[in-house]
Amino acid sequence: MDTILLGSYTDKIHTLYFTKPSSPSAKDGKLIVGPSSKIGTSPSWVAQHPVHKDVIYSVLEDEKDGKVFVGRLIDGGKGGIKEEGVVSSGGGAPAHAHILTDLSALVVANYMSGDAVIIPLLPSGFFIPSFDPSTPGYLYKFPFNPSDSPLRNPDRQDAPHPHQIVEVEVEGSGREIFVPDLGSDVVARLRIVGEGKDLKWEQVDSIEIKGDEGGGPRHILVSKDAKHLYTINELLPTVTHTHISPPKLISKTSIVPPPPSSPVNKGTVASSAELLLLPTKPNPTILASTRTLNDRETDTLALFDLNEESGEIKLKEFLFPRKGREFRAVGVSLCGKYVVVAGQEDGWVSVFGQDDKGAWVEVVEEQVQLEKATHVLFI
Repeated sequence: MDTILLGSYTDKIHTLYFTKPSSPSAKDGKLIVGPSSKIGTSPSWVAQHPVHKDVIYSVLEDEKDGKVFVGRLIDGGKGGIKEEGVVSSGGGAPAHAHILTDLSALVVANYMSGDAVIIPLLPSGFFIPSFDPSTPGYLYKFPFNPSDSPLRNPDRQDAPHPHQIVEVEVEGSGREIFVPDLGSDVVARLRIVGEGKDLKWEQVDSIEIKGDEGGGPRHILVSKDAKHLYTINELLPTVTHTHISPPKLISKTSIVPPPPSSPVNKGTVASSAELLLLPTKPNPTILASTRTLNDRETDTLALFDLNEESGEIKLKEFLFPRKGREFRAVGVSLCGKYVVVAGQEDGWVSVFGQDDKGAWVEVVEEQVQLEKATHVLFI
């Protein structure tokens, strides 16, 4: 049985237990709702320490006074999460957190205030004592150079809005931090230097994607050789493939599905949320999720075939759960065979897997509901 933590726009982190189906073609998988742990304001993104598996982090997405939580799982999560510390994120609406591969720090993107913070970690995985985000070098303020393109969204692209922290090993450059900036239509390239508590930011470059103005980059994937960038745009729901150096847009594909035979009018504007890599065979699959489709009762997952040799991607199919709307929370099982998706708007949770012919099907007949889920993390 797998344990899943779900961040949310409540004050709690939810827990789910998933029992895999008896065979690839069976639909007898099970979901059981576990305890919810009260954490603080909007624990929307959850991360697990790579070594100390019982240490859990969460951003607390207050728009003006963001914080970051660290806690310890009690009995593998069955007893909830015990708080071990809460610190300021140094900004507003922290949206994403990443533990550096050398375990030296937790790095957090503050969406509303347009900055990112380094939080040094002790060997235990807990925060250093008396952490202060205003310590010189810890906080990086993203520049804002708005495009004059008519496609730019002035209401949403009014300032820098970093949305994710992705660590990338770049040949000839070393370890870099790529940060998609929804407000500026760029992916920033930064570096963290120093040791121990003496860490600081250095700017490397930025990837400005010409031909994709107004898209609003939200989340990214980077190829193993750091030559190809895949971006999901929130404002104009597309997935782009970009050559990194020099930056060149290779393809841009809408993830809004064709109109259904019996459309509805939800009165919403379609946007997007998550971008994940699935280790399928013979080629990996890139999954992109939508939020608030206007003409359907449910949102969708768009699947792209990835050619690792050329880097090219091709839209393959759309998956439509029986229930579920606003798919911000999407995650992949540790074995890589199952996808869990939860609707933020209506709470319905679905699980997809591949049958013995390779087709994606729902493997849990009895769906469950959770309140305002925003992130899925298998632990």
